[in-house]
Amino acid sequence: RFQVWIFRALRVVLLLACLWLVFDPEVGPRQIVRKQLGVELPLLTFDYVNALGIAFLAGSLLFAAQVQPQRRARSALQKFNSTLRRNTMLAFAVITTSVSCALLIRNLPSVLAVNRQPLSGYGEFLARSLPAGGGLVLAEDATKLAVLRAAWSHQADREKWSAVNLKALPSHQYRAALERESPRGWLAIGPERELKLNELLQLLNQLARTNRIFFIAPHTGVILFELFQPSPLAAVSELQRYEENHFARPQLPAQRLADNEIFWDGTWRGGLETLSQPPGRPSALANFFHRRLALSPPPDDQWQQLRIWYSAAFNDWGVALQRAGNLPAAQRRFEQARALNTNNLAATVNWNCNSNLLAGKVPATSGAGRLTDKFRSIQEIASVVGLHGTFDDPAIACVIGNACFAAGWPRQAWAEFDRARELATNSVIPELALARIYARVHFDDEVLATVSRVRAKTAGQPLVKALESELVVLESGAWMAQTNPAAAVQTLELFRQKNPGDNAAAELVFKTYLLFGRTTNALQIADEQLAANADNLSALNNRAALLIQLGRATEALPSLDRALALTNLPTIRLNRAIARLQVGDDAAAEKDYALVENNPAVEAFTVHFGQAQLAVNRRDTNAAVRQLEICLTNIAPDSVKWRTANERLTALKNPAAR
Repeated sequence: RFQVWIFRALRVVLLLACLWLVFDPEVGPRQIVRKQLGVELPLLTFDYVNALGIAFLAGSLLFAAQVQPQRRARSALQKFNSTLRRNTMLAFAVITTSVSCALLIRNLPSVLAVNRQPLSGYGEFLARSLPAGGGLVLAEDATKLAVLRAAWSHQADREKWSAVNLKALPSHQYRAALERESPRGWLAIGPERELKLNELLQLLNQLARTNRIFFIAPHTGVILFELFQPSPLAAVSELQRYEENHFARPQLPAQRLADNEIFWDGTWRGGLETLSQPPGRPSALANFFHRRLALSPPPDDQWQQLRIWYSAAFNDWGVALQRAGNLPAAQRRFEQARALNTNNLAATVNWNCNSNLLAGKVPATSGAGRLTDKFRSIQEIASVVGLHGTFDDPAIACVIGNACFAAGWPRQAWAEFDRARELATNSVIPELALARIYARVHFDDEVLATVSRVRAKTAGQPLVKALESELVVLESGAWMAQTNPAAAVQTLELFRQKNPGDNAAAELVFKTYLLFGRTTNALQIADEQLAANADNLSALNNRAALLIQLGRATEALPSLDRALALTNLPTIRLNRAIARLQVGDDAAAEKDYALVENNPAVEAFTVHFGQAQLAVNRRDTNAAVRQLEICLTNIAPDSVKWRTANERLTALKNPAAR
C-alpha cells in the first residue's frame, strides 16, 4: 500500500510538471533553444507528446479514484483517502478551469497585440510609399514581398504591380510564374534555363525601358546597383539607369526631401511611437510567477520583427537626410531607429558619426574595430545591411568599398569611397581608393586629378613609401593611357631620383616599365643597378627575365649563373631552366626543372609546361601529355595559360588535327 501511494504521488508530480510545461517556462525546450541557439522552433511534436502525457496521467489518477476501498475500520487515513476519492473529479475540473484561464490571461496581450499591429501593417506602409501607375518592386527579402502582396490585395490597381524576388529571378520556373501572373517579357532572355548574372542584368535593363522599377531598401551589397542608381522615395527606392561611363550619387530635390519628411513624420505618429516604447512594469503577481515558476511573458515575435524592419527603414531615411546635409533631422531619425531597435548596429554607428558632424569634428577613416569582423565578404555585408540598414560612416564606408572593389563592383565601391572622402576630409585613404577605381575603369583624367589632390593634402609631409609608390604607378599609368609616354617616363624617373640607391624603388620602376612595354627603359635600370653592384640579386634576375622575354636567352644565362653562384633561390633556377630550354641545352634545362619541381616557391604550371616541352623535344608524347594534364590542374580554367596548354594537349592527342 505504501508503494502504491508513492507511485501515485509521483504521477501527481509528473502531471503538475506537464501542466507547467504548457506555459512554456524558461527551462522548457522552446525557451532553451531560443536563448541558446537564437532560433525559433515550433516544437509541435513536443507539445503533442506533452498533451498525451497529461491525458494519460490524468486518466490514470481518475481511474484510481473510482476503485472502491475495502470495508474496514474508519481510521483517519481511510477518511482522508475516501474524501480524496470523492473530490477527485472536482479537483480536476478546478485544475482544468484554472489552467485554461491562466493560459488565456498570459497570452491575451500577445493575441491583442497581433490584432492591433500585424505584419500586414508593414505591407501597407510599403504600399503607401509607392506612387500611382504601377511598376515592379524588387527585394531580396521574400517575407517583405509577401506582406506587400497582402496589402495590394485591398487595392484596385493591384494588377499594375509585380513583386519580384531578386534572388529567385534567375530561375526559369519563377520567371514563368511571373509571366503567367503579369506578362512583361520575363522569358525574353534564357526562356528555358537559369539566367547568368550578366543575363539577369540584361533582363532588368530591358524591363526598365517599359516599367518603373522600385527596390525595398536597404540595398548595399547587391549587384543590381552596378546598373541602377537608387533614389529614395519614402520607404522604397526608385531605380534609375546609370548613364554609360558615368558615376554619380544622386542628390534629392528639396521638394522630395520635404515630402518624404512628411511621410516619415506621419508614419511615426501613426503608432510607431507606441511601438518603440518599452513595455510597462509587470505587476507584483506577475513578478511572483516569473520568479517562482520561471514563466516569462510570451514572446512578441511579430512585434519584434516589425521593430527591426521599421528601425532599418528609419535609419535609411536618416542616411538620406545626412547625405543631403540635414544633420539635425537625420539625428532625429537615427534616434527613432534606435528607439525601435536598441540593437540596430547601423543606427548606432550613424548616430555617432552624426554627433561628431554636429559638433564640428571630422570623422576618421579608421576605427571600424570589431565591425570589420562582420564585413569579411560582400555576402556578409549584404546580410548585415539587410538586417540593420545602411551605414554612413567613413570607416565603415572604406571597409564596404574595399569589399565592393574586390567583388568587381566599381560603381558601388566608388559611391562608398566618395562618401568617405566627403566625410573624412583630412584623410587620403578614400582619395587613393578612388584613384584605383578610376584607373580600373580607365577614367585617366580623374586619376590625375585625384593624385593631385592627394599630393596637395600631403604637401609638406613625408609620404609613406607604399603611398608614394602607388601614386607614382597610378599617375604614370594614367599618362601612358593618354598616350603621353614622355610624362609617364618623367614621373617614374623623378621618383627614382628622389630615392637614389633604393632597390625597392628601382624595382618598382622596372616592373612599371615592363607593364608599359618599355623594355629598353627597364633594361637600362637593371644595367645601372648592376653597374653600382654586380651582385645585386634582384637586378640580375630581373635583367635575365627580361632578356628571356625578348628572346635573348643566351645573354641572360651569364646573369643567371652569377646569381645562382650567390644564392640557390628556386625562382632564379627556374629562369635558368627556361633560358637553357630556349638555347637548346635540354639536358641542363631538365636538371634545373627537376630541382624546382614540387617547390611551392615557384609556379607549378611553368615547371610542368617546360617539362612538357622537353618531352616533346625528345619525342616522348606520353610524357608530354602527362605534364600538360598536370598543367591544366594547376592554373585557373579558361585563363590564357590554361587555353595555351589545352591547345597543345589537344594537338598532341589528335595529331591529324594539327
